[in-house]
Amino acid sequence: MTEIGKDVGRTFPDLRFFQKGQPGQEKLFRILTAASFFRAHEESEVLGYTQGMNFIAGTALVHLQQHEENTFWFLVALLCEHKFRQVFNFLSDGTFRVLCFQLGVLTQVYLPDLHEHLQRQKIPIDIYASNWFITMFTNDLPFDMAPSVLDVYLLEGHKGLLRIALSILTYLKQELLALQFDELMVFLSHPNARESIFRGLDQYWLFQTASTFKITTNLLRQLRRLFIVREKLAHIKQCVSPEPRQEARAALQSEGEVDSRRQL
Repeated sequence: MTEIGKDVGRTFPDLRFFQKGQPGQEKLFRILTAASFFRAHEESEVLGYTQGMNFIAGTALVHLQQHEENTFWFLVALLCEHKFRQVFNFLSDGTFRVLCFQLGVLTQVYLPDLHEHLQRQKIPIDIYASNWFITMFTNDLPFDMAPSVLDVYLLEGHKGLLRIALSILTYLKQELLALQFDELMVFLSHPNARESIFRGLDQYWLFQTASTFKITTNLLRQLRRLFIVREKLAHIKQCVSPEPRQEARAALQSEGEVDSRRQL
């Protein structure tokens, strides 16, 4: 409850509806609290609350004519039926880390010069992807674009999130290429640092560009498998001495988990 209360006060503070004393804060608090206790089934755990839900729920609340019940059920459907709650899994093999890995590979394919620059500057993907993914970009993009982002996720799921992330990186590319480590860390980790740049972002361009990135369900499935294999091999290297490593690798290969990927 305390965490929800704190985050409600930080949600879209520039919008009058969510400022102190306005109805938005009370409505948002009730929606998030109710959702945190929701169970999809009798045997399932409660949804709980994770930072990021406040921005998604706040966006929905405004664009659903401030209707609390509709916003509550939209949030529940998004988290459960459309499986967005998986993005809040931050474990080593969880969905969030998989998404970051997939974004890294896709950036290398579609924006190789930017990928090389960020790698050379040692910028971890989660520095910027965490805010993008867990808020579904609602805390970063101009507020009037947020409903369209929600629509894209409902239609495309994780593919939509990755396409929008690539589109944003394309838009920011020249700015990012001109920055060094310290500047990049500030620019990519603080939404306020990007606010003025995003004011010139055209909504049609953003989604049109996003649609040009060819991302299939099969590709994401393969990248997920590759990520899991890399994690397993990294764990093996930490746990065993050099001598048994080949045996461990052979064991993975016999299970079909390594196949032709020799450089891992």
